[in-house]
Amino acid sequence: MIFAFQMPDGPAWFFFGVAAALVIGPAVATRLKLPAIVGLLVGGLVIGPYVLGIVPETDSTLSALGQLGLLYLMFTAGAELDLLLFRRYKRAALTFALITFAAPMTLGFLGGVLLRYEVAACILLGSLWASHTLVTYPMVREAGLSGNRAVATTVAATGVTDTLSLLVLAAVSGSVTGGQSLPVLVVSLVAGLVMLAVYTLVVLPALTRWVYTHVLHSRTERFAFVLAALLSAAVVAEIGSIEGLVGAFLAGVGLNRMLPAGSALMERVEFFGSALLVPVFLLSVGVLIKPSVVVQPSTLGVAVVFCASVIGGKWIAAHLSSRILGFTHGEANVMFGLSLSQAAATLAATFVGFDIGLFGEQVVNAVLVVILVTLLLAALTTARALPGIEPTASGEGTPLGSKLVLVAGREDRIAGLAHVAQALVGPEGGMVAPIRVAVSSDDIEADRSLLAAAEGVLAKAGLDTEPRLRIDDNPISAIAYTAIEDGASVVLMDWQAAARHQPALRGERDDGLLGAIPVPVVLAAMSDTPFARVVLALDRVDLRPDSQGDLALAVEVATRLAAGDCSRLLVGAGVHEETAPLFGGDPGTVATLDRSTWVGEEARPGDMVVMPAHPLWAAFGSTAVRASAHAGVSVLVVADPQRWAGQASSLERTIGALVGGNLNPKVRWG
Repeated sequence: MIFAFQMPDGPAWFFFGVAAALVIGPAVATRLKLPAIVGLLVGGLVIGPYVLGIVPETDSTLSALGQLGLLYLMFTAGAELDLLLFRRYKRAALTFALITFAAPMTLGFLGGVLLRYEVAACILLGSLWASHTLVTYPMVREAGLSGNRAVATTVAATGVTDTLSLLVLAAVSGSVTGGQSLPVLVVSLVAGLVMLAVYTLVVLPALTRWVYTHVLHSRTERFAFVLAALLSAAVVAEIGSIEGLVGAFLAGVGLNRMLPAGSALMERVEFFGSALLVPVFLLSVGVLIKPSVVVQPSTLGVAVVFCASVIGGKWIAAHLSSRILGFTHGEANVMFGLSLSQAAATLAATFVGFDIGLFGEQVVNAVLVVILVTLLLAALTTARALPGIEPTASGEGTPLGSKLVLVAGREDRIAGLAHVAQALVGPEGGMVAPIRVAVSSDDIEADRSLLAAAEGVLAKAGLDTEPRLRIDDNPISAIAYTAIEDGASVVLMDWQAAARHQPALRGERDDGLLGAIPVPVVLAAMSDTPFARVVLALDRVDLRPDSQGDLALAVEVATRLAAGDCSRLLVGAGVHEETAPLFGGDPGTVATLDRSTWVGEEARPGDMVVMPAHPLWAAFGSTAVRASAHAGVSVLVVADPQRWAGQASSLERTIGALVGGNLNPKVRWG
């Protein structure tokens, strides 16, 4: 009997080769202490037509999947952009972004002129080096420097540089493929950008919020919707004669708040991209590499010019910006290391330039050499610069709404708690993690049923959740440990649930519930009546030095609940003449009732009364109980003995969010 063997062929062999490259490439690169992206590029080379030939030169399947991965890559870059960080370091970020865009752009353009490329190719070449990918950011984060001013500035500037680079890409692509005159091209580009911005930043978020709230509640459905949303943005961009990458990136920015970091949905979005689509894109780029072209002296000469442009431009930008912004030499080196890496946006623009005929194989292969050089140099520079930077204080700058742990108590109160949770996490687009603490497993099914109900209510509110059931004979410790494990920024509890966990809420709070939980705590007694106004109920005791942290937190919670609607916020109930000038009031006309009396006489249905916790819980508790006894009145008690304490050195600073903010003109008194 003669056995006949033949070379494998067909889809199974094709996808096996792709899967093997996805597994083996990054593993080998990691063992050699190289970035995984290098392994994927080499893996694409190996399975490509110039080595093993598993992916033929005429293949379109891997190319199409690569294009989808490219769109996905730019979408996740926008979705992961820290908008709060950008807002906090806006001036510094814009300064650095413009300089780190202009310097490499100029040198890249001059490099193209030196190589005698046409003008459009020189402009696009400059835009390649103007962007940067934060490949070395995990090194900085592990060193505890994510909150450092130089690091934050560089991270926040990334979105600006990538956006500007993509806009240059859109203009060049439109001029080459559209064949239009300059005035027509500019008008067409501006009109297309306006249409795209309205769709991605206004229409798409509103549509997504409505769909999440009224139609799609499961993560599978929401994930499919996210995929459709990013592709729709790419289609709208192409309708406006703009590169689809710009649409995908802006779609990520528009849905940024809908995909909170750490949420189950965002983890699925990141997993699908990092495990399949983005690696496939990198493989598809590696397939284009021609070894015979890379080793040619002319290709290496082009790569030297490219490396000089990007390295010189980024070094000039980092050190010039650091002098303007008053950063140290070590911080300048960190900025250089973070902004040097060329990967995602560079590959994207190179790929487009190749498709529209501006770049040939030599340029593509030279760019791949540049990517390898900058990745290695960025890692080395960042590692050497980190020891000279002061570590960031633990918890510094953590936004209140980053991650909320909701302790579920009674099913009939979950809807009210969900509304409060939504208001607290809204500004940051944070996530909500509902938990149920059971002291035994005797009625475990009822506890699971309560958690399922909480997940359903939160899903209908448009929030993505990951419910957890904990069994512990010490519920307070269970809540505290959950807050620590999950990196919670605030804990929201049903008041009755809190009383169940600690029946005697009395004595110094350092010995009780509020002192045990190391993050801000909001205790809620919710009524069935939707609240029409927010009452920030202050009292003389809130002016004490040991109450300033709680007062700052109460102001923050009240303003978030009012959501910028000045007519809904009543401030100063029970406050006396010492606080009146801070709000612009007349000391002679301000009510001098104490808080307890005001709550007893003036609270009305539809009020959401927010109170800072008193250092002595027992002395404060009676007022809160009296307020919650009113029909239709909801009460929030807020306390934070650690994170907010010391941040408000004076009452002026504590309530600065009201006095200096948009709410100030219409602050009213009880």
